[in-house]
Amino acid sequence: MTIGEKIRNARIFRNMTQAELGKLVGLSGDRIRQYENGVRNPKQPLLQSIADALHVNILALSEIDLSNEDSIMHALFELEATKHLRLEKDGKDYTLRFSAIDMQQQNPMFYALERWYEAKEVTKPIFDDDDADSFQKKKDLYQNWKFNYPNGRLVPTESDKRLLQYQKLMQLRQETAELEKELVEAEEIPSQSDDAKE
Repeated sequence: MTIGEKIRNARIFRNMTQAELGKLVGLSGDRIRQYENGVRNPKQPLLQSIADALHVNILALSEIDLSNEDSIMHALFELEATKHLRLEKDGKDYTLRFSAIDMQQQNPMFYALERWYEAKEVTKPIFDDDDADSFQKKKDLYQNWKFNYPNGRLVPTESDKRLLQYQKLMQLRQETAELEKELVEAEEIPSQSDDAKE
């Protein structure tokens, strides 16, 4: 949801016209319309004035900041309103749930979550069976899928394979350089002790 759409939703919730909101913040109704339609974006001080006029937290009108818990909550409220997210509690645990019954008919979010779940299942390490190399490959495959979503693929392409080979080569070179450094340091220590004996 854009900032303009958030302003519109809050304004309608407060039963205000664009002209009424504009008057409260010293703007015309036409300027509010431009903000709501995304033609213009209000700067932070004006957005704060609009939030104050609408009696809402500025985070309810802002872009999502995933480093801020309050902003994340507003993102969850938006998902509740637009994608049928439900909050449930079981004992001490909280679960965020998208219901297939609510979503499958009209909501593409259901299919996006289904793809995500399948990607997690396919790349899930099996600790009993997977060695460290296999574990890392599955982890890398899943990361590649996320980086390329919605076009991510779980079967590595030739370029993915070449990239993995290059990364391994660089890792081996770094490990070799560290071992060579340790050998040089180890050779220097006996020669110093020999000097001390003389």
